[in-house]
Amino acid sequence: MLLINYKYIFCATIDTARFNFEDGTLQGFYLDTINSAQGITLTVSEDFAIGSKSARVTVNFTGNGSIWNQAGIAVDNQIPSQNISAKVYLPAGAPSNILAKIFLQDTNWQLFESTPVFLTINSWTDLNWDISSTIFNNPVKRLGIIIGSISNYSGFIYVDSIDFITATFTATPTATPTRTATMTYTPALPSPTFTVAIGYGRIEGENPCYLDGFIENLNGGYEGTGYANPNNAVGTKIIFSLNAINSTTIDLLIRYANGSENNRNMELYINGQLAISNIDFPTTGNWNTWIIKNISINLNKGYNELEFNALSSEGGPNFDYIAWVSELVSNAGCVVPSATPTMTNTPTMTCTPINANLISVSNYDLMPASVSTEQKDVYAVMFKIKNPSSGIATIKGITLTVKDKNSNTITASAVITSVGIRDENTFYFNTSISTIDSFIWCPILLGLNINQYSEKNIYIVLGITNKITDDIKDFKIEINSPSDIFAVDYFTGNSLTVVSSSGFSFPMGSSVTYIQNKATELRLNHLNTMPNYISTDQKNIKAMQLNFENTGNTMTASIKISRITFYIKDFFDNLIPASSVIKKIKITSIDESFIYGESEATTTSKVTILLTAPLIVPATQSVSCALLFDVATNYSSSSIKITLENTGDLYAVDTNSSVPVIISSLSNFPKQTTAAVIQEKLNSIIVDNFLPLLPLGVVKGQRYVSLFNFRVYNNSNPLSAKAEFNSITITVKNDSGLPLSANSALEKLYITDSLGNTLGSAIAGVGSEVYLKLITPYIFSYGQSQYFRLFADILSTAFAPNFKIALQDAGNISIVDANSKYEVIKSNSPDFPWETEATGIFVAPATDLYIWHNSNIAPTMVGIGQPNVKFMILYYFNPGTPGTSDVLINGITFTVKDLDSNIIDPSKIFKSIYITDLNENITYAYYTDFSNIGNNSFFINFERPFLSDVLNTKTAYVSGDISLYAKEGVYKLEINSQEYISRFALPYGYVTVTAVNADVFPFESNPITITALAYNFKVGHKDLMPVSVAQGSSGVDALSLKFENYNA
Repeated sequence: MLLINYKYIFCATIDTARFNFEDGTLQGFYLDTINSAQGITLTVSEDFAIGSKSARVTVNFTGNGSIWNQAGIAVDNQIPSQNISAKVYLPAGAPSNILAKIFLQDTNWQLFESTPVFLTINSWTDLNWDISSTIFNNPVKRLGIIIGSISNYSGFIYVDSIDFITATFTATPTATPTRTATMTYTPALPSPTFTVAIGYGRIEGENPCYLDGFIENLNGGYEGTGYANPNNAVGTKIIFSLNAINSTTIDLLIRYANGSENNRNMELYINGQLAISNIDFPTTGNWNTWIIKNISINLNKGYNELEFNALSSEGGPNFDYIAWVSELVSNAGCVVPSATPTMTNTPTMTCTPINANLISVSNYDLMPASVSTEQKDVYAVMFKIKNPSSGIATIKGITLTVKDKNSNTITASAVITSVGIRDENTFYFNTSISTIDSFIWCPILLGLNINQYSEKNIYIVLGITNKITDDIKDFKIEINSPSDIFAVDYFTGNSLTVVSSSGFSFPMGSSVTYIQNKATELRLNHLNTMPNYISTDQKNIKAMQLNFENTGNTMTASIKISRITFYIKDFFDNLIPASSVIKKIKITSIDESFIYGESEATTTSKVTILLTAPLIVPATQSVSCALLFDVATNYSSSSIKITLENTGDLYAVDTNSSVPVIISSLSNFPKQTTAAVIQEKLNSIIVDNFLPLLPLGVVKGQRYVSLFNFRVYNNSNPLSAKAEFNSITITVKNDSGLPLSANSALEKLYITDSLGNTLGSAIAGVGSEVYLKLITPYIFSYGQSQYFRLFADILSTAFAPNFKIALQDAGNISIVDANSKYEVIKSNSPDFPWETEATGIFVAPATDLYIWHNSNIAPTMVGIGQPNVKFMILYYFNPGTPGTSDVLINGITFTVKDLDSNIIDPSKIFKSIYITDLNENITYAYYTDFSNIGNNSFFINFERPFLSDVLNTKTAYVSGDISLYAKEGVYKLEINSQEYISRFALPYGYVTVTAVNADVFPFESNPITITALAYNFKVGHKDLMPVSVAQGSSGVDALSLKFENYNA
């Protein structure tokens, strides 16, 4: 049986060493550039090998006969014991004084080296280092081979068959490290003593013989260079191979990770026979946690193939390595030995070659839409070459053709300067281009091998010309026909048939790319937009505008800006922690609708913004962006400025090549903002002292009708932002409180300050709300207050019968933080809504009022202290035509006289006088303060307006309460003349009062006698009626009545 996934050995010497490079990888080895500076590259080669492959070191020794030069390779984290061996091949043409040695650096990085050995030219030289008596600490950090010389030599040196026995060790701490019978490495105290067990073997998971899956290094915690990740499917397999000197039983240690929630199970076949039907790999919780599974297996003498097959749909776990401890068992290297192997240092086998006969090719376009002059490493196209046969196919060369967008062939050197052919790891061909031909022959001198039943991706990598010609500005690259790929069988050298893969056809290659001049310079200018004042918690403050210009011509590539760094300072240019003043900083489009990148502030003064959406500046064009930031919540610094210190704070590249461009400016650096003063955000403001002013009546067309007053007061603190009063929205309602179309009553509204300056106005619309915006916002500093008044013009064609004005809630008055423009909380008094009384809308003011009175209701006698004495009834009539306004009576002047018409002090008579409606439900006036009147008339003000509407008679009682200390006598209450009736037309205008109905002024009440006689009685009775009386009886006592003077 011969496995054909990772290692392919046909008619070649078998290499069973630990590191044999037969799988086509470096198996964890790398170029030692730290200690070996003259090493240039390290690749896997088939030129000279034990087996089919070896490691090839490219060196450049320039010792000139006196200076030691060296190069080397190394691998990390090994556990060597007993003996370390290796082979080094020195090709013909090399100098004879080149030496090689083995080295290791132990756990403590202590360096140990073998004795240097001179290499034999054109032959393999054995290196052997017995480390059994060398005391060092395992595991070692690095192990490798150093090759060096004092002579000049530029060329290749080959290394192969690096081998040693892996030690096992267990921690046995002792106060004093001691040597043991087995190999003991003495560490520096207090490290434990490590006892190395002979026979330890191990195969890394990344080096299986076969794998249905992937070799990865994505999850941490693995050892070696990676691990095996089987596919998630039933039946996926991973195969290793072991050699046993005799039949034996061993414990096989499997280090694995299972990040699934479920256990994963596999079965094990050894040489095709079921050995274990179910191996359970429990979950390890995540893919970074590795544990060891121990299973016991029986091995046959000779070659043993261990095939693990997944039993579940999730496949198997990730394999880090398998290991064992047995001197009888070793790594078989995935090679089935011959029936009668010859046990030598380099055992061989004989077999019949299996030949390749066909390869198929497909292409995948990688060419960018545009490239720049002098651009390097442009990946133009990937060709996937499949080998469907049982032999190894070798690519010896490829001919590429350069064409323009119309598929016409063009001179290669006009558009490209170099071409390379490579896979994911190695360049097989790489050269500069100077040919004037369209065809580029790319010989692969060492051959590019494609193993049987496998495929390889190869990439065409280009360097772009340094100038654009007038007639050639674009190109593509293709393989014209199958004959342009020179492929042979690895063993026979016979040419192979080349065909296109299904769905593909020749010519195949890249798409067209357009050549642009490389971008070289980005010019930066800025505009300071930082406001003078800002508030804590304020967002999206535009600090500066950055303007970028690509200085190239129309054929120049665009420039991509991907990083900008800013510094945060205070007013005095001191660097301050960014997070003390800002939360976030970002780059946006000028209109702030698109964010190119943003960054959170940290405790350093430096803030770097990575533009996750790069800013592209096309050739000959300028692009502008804005720098915005959010202010920190807490007030800890009084100022901020933002600077872009120098050209190094901006990273920009040619969009095609990613080569950095020069940053320039027409003005000096730093580019900075002015310093903004930071103030505490304004949280609230007082809105109070609402005073309704709307009269009870207005006339159509009336101007500047007062609606209401109110006050705004900034009571914050001296560090707070100023307040900005912007607008007020009022609601028009009818007298029932329902919304009313504003333009059914009003034409225009105004707002003024306390000095009468008009601050804003608005035309009433069909809606009930009217928005009044101040022409210039009114600014309030700390401690400042201002009264405002609203006025309205009444529509000359108003059709609403009445209206009132309301300020519904705090949301209808806009007062903001003057910096951030964020609305503040309004502390209002009284509570919203604020409403005026309803007013009637009239055609014209009233001009006349008819009045008469009835004094007959006054009693002729009243007692001292008697309440609710009716003196007269007053009758009012508004004789206007329909639409005439109401007449408002707001007070009456009365005089108290005796029978001789002498004026009497009302305090000697009355406790109170009041005016009500006839039902005494409404009190218009109530007067009690007679103390300072003396023998004079007195005016009673109506606390509730008395309205006489048109063509309607209104009546009112004039009543009073007699004082308990009233002076006995005869008195009358008099309204002397019509001018004693205080009245006016709504909303304004003089009203003539005329006494009518045979009445004349003065209006007097009937004289009333005030006496101490009873005016309030107690009445009692006693039933005297007999039960029966004789018919015709007279003088029968029926009832006894008792009367008492209540006030006596």
